Amino acid sequence: MDKLADVVKQIIKEIVLTTNIELVDVEYLKAGRSRLLRIFIDKKGGVTIGDCQLISKKVSQELDLKNLIPYKYRVEVSSPGLNRVLKKDEDFKHFMGRLVKITTYSQYSGKNAFVGYLKAYNKGEMVIELKGCRKLFKIPISEIAKARLEIDNVFG
Repeated sequence: MDKLADVVKQIIKEIVLTTNIELVDVEYLKAGRSRLLRIFIDKKGGVTIGDCQLISKKVSQELDLKNLIPYKYRVEVSSPGLNRVLKKDEDFKHFMGRLVKITTYSQYSGKNAFVGYLKAYNKGEMVIELKGCRKLFKIPISEIAKARLEIDNVFG
């Protein structure tokens, strides 16, 4: 299934490249006896329902034409939301200064979950300033299990 997922993801990347839309992430999940192909897209100014419909239609047509998926499947296309997952180098660079939640594989100062501001990103390492205490942590990207944007509550 991993090889099939990689082929499907490559097809989706090629389709999205023909638009002014950014491919954020693709999830290919088993959902009972069928499969779920979840596609997250974004663009400057935000994603519209029309953008989601366009990508869904193009992807569905191409996958049906190539007949690659031997299972019943459905395609879901949406915005990554306010708590967008950060995966690519470009994500970390683009959201510099924003509040993020980071979970690490190893512990740093006895912790493996951090909420703070992304202060720097360079050469496979990020610097996060913890919210509320201004303490800085340097974390290798290879140690990040999950990273996502957080909503910064300016009122509290």
